This record gives sequence, C-alpha cells and structure tokens, in this order.
Amino acid sequence: MKFDYYSLTNVVAYFVIIFVAFLTNGTNNNMFYYAYIGLNILFLIQLKDKKISKKFLLIFSLLLLAIVGALLFGNNGLLDCAINFSILLILYFQFFAFGKKQLGQNERINKLLYFVGIVVFIGLIIYNYIKRDTINFYFISTYDKNFASAYVFLFYCFCVKRKKYIGALISVILATFFYSRLFYIAVILNIILLFFHNHGFKNKGCSRLLCKIKEFNSFKVFLSILLLTIVTIGISYYTVYNISVDSVSDYRESVYDVSNAIRTRANVYAVEKVKSDWRFIFSGYDSSIRSSLGAVSIYNSTIYLGFRLVQPHNFLLNYVLRYGIILTLLYLALLSKLLAYFLKKGENIVYIIPFLIMNMIMHSLLSSIYLIFFITILNIDSKKEVHDGQESKQK
Repeated sequence: MKFDYYSLTNVVAYFVIIFVAFLTNGTNNNMFYYAYIGLNILFLIQLKDKKISKKFLLIFSLLLLAIVGALLFGNNGLLDCAINFSILLILYFQFFAFGKKQLGQNERINKLLYFVGIVVFIGLIIYNYIKRDTINFYFISTYDKNFASAYVFLFYCFCVKRKKYIGALISVILATFFYSRLFYIAVILNIILLFFHNHGFKNKGCSRLLCKIKEFNSFKVFLSILLLTIVTIGISYYTVYNISVDSVSDYRESVYDVSNAIRTRANVYAVEKVKSDWRFIFSGYDSSIRSSLGAVSIYNSTIYLGFRLVQPHNFLLNYVLRYGIILTLLYLALLSKLLAYFLKKGENIVYIIPFLIMNMIMHSLLSSIYLIFFITILNIDSKKEVHDGQESKQK
C-alpha cells in the first residue's frame, strides 16, 4: 500500500499559507515552498505507472525549451522562475491531469486557518490601536502595506466564501490601519458583484454580463488579462506624458499622488526596456530584478522621469522583466486555464474579478503563496452550494 502523498501535500499547502502569510517574516519562505514542491514531486513519482497525455508532454516540452532559452540568453539565474512555475504546474496538474481536486476541501484545516487568521488579525488590531502609528504599519509577513492588504483581502475572501462574516468584518477593520485604497476598491467591487450574482435581476444588465463572463474559456481569460494590461499601460503612458510633475500630489492626497506616479513610471520603463532589448523575448532579471533596476530601497534608487524607479507593479509587465516574454505568455496560458475552470464554479467570479484588478496595480499576486491561497479559496465549496447539493441528492 502506497503512502498517500497527495493528502499530505494538501495539508502542507495549508501550513504554507498559515506560516508564510501570517506567522513568519518572509525570510525563510523558500523552505516552505521546497517542502510543498518536494512532496508533490513524490506524489508524481507515485503516478509513474499512469499514462501521460501528449498534451501535458507538450506543456513540459515548451516549458523546458523556454527555460533553456532563458539559460542561454540570461545571466541572472532561474531560482525565482523555477519556484513560481513549479507551484503553478503543481496546481495545474492536480486539477487537470490527475483529477485531484481536494485542495480547499478539508474543513478541519479550513477551521484551523480561520482560527489562526482571526487570532493574528485581532492581535494586530490591538497592537496598532495601542501604537496608533499608521505610518509604520506592522504586519508579520511583510512590512509593505500593499502586500499586507493582499493577504488581508485573500483572508476576507476566504471568510466570505465560507460565510464567516465576522472574520470578513475583522479583515476590513484591520485594513483601516494601513489605508490601502486598492483593498477598499477590491472589497467594494466584491460586494457589488456578490449582489448582482446572488440577487440581481436575471437576464438583465450586470447579471447577464456576469453569466457571459462565467462561461469564458481559457483563451478568453487569456485575452481579458492581456486587455486589462494594455489598458493599464495606456493609462500609465497618458498620465506620465500628459500630467506634469507639479500636478502630482503628496501621498494619499489625491488619486494621482506620488505613489501612483511611481507605479505608472515603472510600467512605462518596463515597456521601453523590453522594446530596446531583444533578449527580453527569452529571459529577464529573475530574482535580481530590484538590484538590476537599481531599486534597492526608498533612499537608494534610480531616478526615472523625476521619480524613483521600482519594479513594475503590474502582474504581466513584472513577469516580462523577470522571466522574458515567452515564459510569461506560457505562465499566463496555464494560469488562464486554471482561472477559466474556477470561473464556472459557483460564485467564484466575485472573487476572481477583484483579484485580477488588484494584479493590474500590484505584482506577484498570481504566483507563490498568493496563488496557492487564492486557488484554495476558489476550490472551497460555499455552504450554500453544499446545502443545495445535499437537497438535490435527497430529491
């Protein structure tokens, strides 16, 4: 009798979420990823007697060729690329190659994740209330307020999906301490989408549009993300070259403040950089992106068009600079297949759309820990769906 590595990998996935997102400072994240990836490799070895279709062999071959190209034309290593692609491929193959779709279905560990999140969030609320220091917001796993807001939003979605509204409320309260505009936009959009999805007028207006989007195949999802990225690039170019530096307000004093001016310039820089260097077709900066851009810290950064240069905060532009165009498009193709699958399940569209919007303004949220957490949430059956399913069985 073979050991059930798959069940163990799902348990480990939860513990990766708990420790990386809530309980560690981010310095040893790779250790958790290695454990998760290693166990899944053992799971794949268990299936060595299973037939692998030509489709999946093609995917591996394309990925292998792209990595060889990156090795030939790049000089910044492939560790970051290897970890993120491994995680995506694990999730992809679990849902499409081997019919293993239990991630997110363990209710006992869901309760543990909920308990840990609530304890950590209440502790942070009390800590920040006592300190009353919203400038230097403290979050265990990241000192960046925007990435902290991404973790909080994911936990908010986790709570709403499981109908744990107290947890969702605590998430919103915690978010007030770091005033992330992107978090508020995502939550408001989620609430609006929930209303139209569950209570909207059938076959009219937004409800009809949501129904059409839910039927998107992977190609349409792929094109939608590309379109959102093109719109983001267009807005970036317009604001950079049509709004004077003197019109940029201080942080949080208007929509186009210093923070957003920096982001738009980073997007413009990425496009111009890729246009001027053909090697970005095959490879990028990988994990050395910050040092390669001279974006070491707030006080030690390259100045570009009047503001300090940072890595692009748009998901796709960031990946192009890190991995090159070919690997980025391959990553997006696999990701689109996953998202298209979950779009059709229940009310997942109300979580996918806000999170995709966040990825137009923040990078890395569709990889590593964020992707594991997000897919776990999307694969959780809401209590309403479970109840309806039980009723249909009884009938």
